[in-house]
Amino acid sequence: VNTVDDIVHVDIPRASYTHSFGLAHGSNGFDTAVVVAQPIYSNMVKMMEFATMDKAFETPAGSNTTVHVMPMDGSAPLSVDLPPFFFGHFLNSWHSGEKEVSFDLDRQETIFFDRFSMAVQTNKTARDEWAAVHQNAYSTPTRYTVDLTTGDVKETTLFPKLSQCLSKTWCEMDLFKLHPDDIGKEYCGFWAWHNYWNSTSFGSWAIVRAELCGDEPKIVASWYQKNVFPSEATFVPAPGATDKTEGVMIFKVFEGETGVSKLVVADAKTLKTLATAVLPVGVPFTIHG
Repeated sequence: VNTVDDIVHVDIPRASYTHSFGLAHGSNGFDTAVVVAQPIYSNMVKMMEFATMDKAFETPAGSNTTVHVMPMDGSAPLSVDLPPFFFGHFLNSWHSGEKEVSFDLDRQETIFFDRFSMAVQTNKTARDEWAAVHQNAYSTPTRYTVDLTTGDVKETTLFPKLSQCLSKTWCEMDLFKLHPDDIGKEYCGFWAWHNYWNSTSFGSWAIVRAELCGDEPKIVASWYQKNVFPSEATFVPAPGATDKTEGVMIFKVFEGETGVSKLVVADAKTLKTLATAVLPVGVPFTIHG
């Protein structure tokens, strides 16, 4: 008989919309789950009335964002309330000390649902300015470090300067990819989807590789073509490689001027194109792969 074991849990008054979470690998053989409960809740009455998720979600006044750190070794979970913020995806999470857990995610000042509506995306001014007019609600890679003894939380923006990411607007990234050996551990780099790439236009999109270890985090390689829109990339490591940047990135692109969709294989270290294949049908931009 299949059973479900309750390894660790926290009691909550209402379930929030949480699109992703972190899992930090522990040296003691037990992992620690990190769940960030942003202040977005579904109203099922509105869902049935309007039949759309954006109408069904609500953020009650005065709501906080709560970080739940849940060890799987039998010790008690820790829940910490923070001023409200929103996010889409975790980048990574890990044990940064004996009594400390860190995690990176794409922090936003408000949720992104309306940003990807047809009304916004088909209006250049609206899509270019959406984040700026919504309290700078750019998807900003941000690090949080939680002291498991005191409950104190430190917040750090990973790319505070435009020179770190070659953007003319904001270091905005999402849809992160890691080497498999880095997931749940302290790490030195990642790949991501980057908009406003060397531009003030939201539609200037690139796939980028970032290095975090060194004097400061920075973008060190990019794949970009004008009016070509890449979706989420997938990293395939080179078998037997000791360099974690060796391998390929595979992603779909949509050519805005021709309407043609292609599959691109790029060198993971340099992001130079190795091969392309035209897809049999045009597939417009999709967030996930």
